[in-house]
Amino acid sequence: MKAEMWKPVRLNNGKEQGYRLSWELGESQGHPDARHTGSLSDFQGHFVRFLDDKLTVIVFVHEAQAKTGAIANRLAEYYSAVG
Repeated sequence: MKAEMWKPVRLNNGKEQGYRLSWELGESQGHPDARHTGSLSDFQGHFVRFLDDKLTVIVFVHEAQAKTGAIANRLAEYYSAVG
């Protein structure tokens, strides 16, 4: 189910779109990932799953200006999955 959930959407023109079921599909330093972000008031959340590395990083902050994606990537680098 996860593989299907994170498979890119194929548009009618044949191109793939890097977004599927609320997940942004991409890569960080050559490592495929699936991300979901959200915010409410001053709260932010960032969920990133490194698909080939069996690593998930979840960041929750109470700061409107925090760069949660950068925080998630740095944590992944710390655990040597990305980088």
